[in-house]
Amino acid sequence: MQFTKKGLKINKFFEENRIILIIFSSAFILRLIFLSPWLEDWDSVQFAFALHKFDISINQPHAPGYFFYILMGRTINFLVKNDTLSLTLLSAILGSLSVIPFFLLVKKLLNNKAVAIISSIIFIFIPIGWMMSEVALTNMPGLFFLLVFAYLLFSYGQKNIFVLCFAGGLILGVRFTEIPIIISLLLIFIIKDINFKKIISCLIAFAGGLCLWLIPTIYLTGIKGSINSYKWIAGYVISHDSMLGHRLEKLFNLLTISYSLPLLTLVLFSYFYIFFTKKNMGKNNFRFILVWTFSYLVPLILVYNLEVPRYTLPLLPVFAIIVSYPLLTLKNKSLSFLYKIFLVFTILFLCQQGLSQLKRSRSQIPPTIAATQYVKDNYSPLNTIVLSSYTFRQFQYYAPEFQNFYAEKLTPEKINQKEIVVIDYSGLKENLPQQYKAEIIETKQFTGDKDIYSRIPKVTLYFLKLSDDI
Repeated sequence: MQFTKKGLKINKFFEENRIILIIFSSAFILRLIFLSPWLEDWDSVQFAFALHKFDISINQPHAPGYFFYILMGRTINFLVKNDTLSLTLLSAILGSLSVIPFFLLVKKLLNNKAVAIISSIIFIFIPIGWMMSEVALTNMPGLFFLLVFAYLLFSYGQKNIFVLCFAGGLILGVRFTEIPIIISLLLIFIIKDINFKKIISCLIAFAGGLCLWLIPTIYLTGIKGSINSYKWIAGYVISHDSMLGHRLEKLFNLLTISYSLPLLTLVLFSYFYIFFTKKNMGKNNFRFILVWTFSYLVPLILVYNLEVPRYTLPLLPVFAIIVSYPLLTLKNKSLSFLYKIFLVFTILFLCQQGLSQLKRSRSQIPPTIAATQYVKDNYSPLNTIVLSSYTFRQFQYYAPEFQNFYAEKLTPEKINQKEIVVIDYSGLKENLPQQYKAEIIETKQFTGDKDIYSRIPKVTLYFLKLSDDI
């Protein structure tokens, strides 16, 4: 009898959620088709190395460590025995599954199953989400756990705030960049009634979640190595990411690549519509959306890296929710009809743009990897040395037979038996020992689609023949 009751509950669950399960299955199949065969991004290579040796002091991976992400990657790699496939499968699985907590969150926020389904369809086709579900990066796994956290917090936060504070600290071990969203959403529930004891308890719970991944990370790396790694990553963010000029222009370009102009138009319309008509989705519900939006948008504009579209990914859920809301409240029949037509057009455009980006990414070898393949095919590791900067990790992973030194780490004794030096930046000639004369014998350029490889759309290699400068 007990087994029968459980079976009935399972059948009821599948019956009630049949459509969203179909959406999930469709998303998963589409993502499997376009899995990337490459570790194109610098970080992807570091994650692949970390599957075999975890040590943030040598950037395997870089700080803060992504402890749970690497743990999940190692679990899959135990089965498939392929670094790239393990990490891309992890993105595809969690990227597809993320539509389920997203659907539940939207249904809870808007109290309308049909609109939640429409939002979910938009969610799976937005180009940045689709693209990030195909690559070996932490972004989609991070978003999956953020959505699970957000749904549980919105549904049960008032009664289970301490448990959810612990969970908030815990999921940062998958991806850390979403910390402004997690803290801001938690604060909505913590400050409802100002209670010093409650605040201290929440801080302790949050710290407990952090410690579950931070302590193993420090243990595996060592205290000194961990401190140096955290200092380095903080310095890099301050000196590189936050110093990129023309930030609003760069952000607009990334949003256009990631979400398309039609969707961005609907997002702006929807926000203004809610503000000026005061037809919001309920005070607490809309506050939840606004806090999520601006808690991430502000650091994104001021601090985060604006070279790559993936940093806009945490905005995907709120954009997909907000564009669906006018379907519930537009009373003017003509305006409502126009909005529905434009929304259908937008969904079709998202499918086309996402599919186009994925086809282009599959049809070309990333410039950073094409460069390593050219060197492997045309030069011998016996008389060739690589002095690299932004292609260092790709040469390290895809051409391990070559001696490969990062920028300033080349010393005279390491090249005195070599005839050819390959550099990926002309200024690196200055790093060569002064006793050698360097003559450029070949220059080779590799280009890629700037919408796909926005950080490094072009790689130029210089091949130098060394001789004693007598």
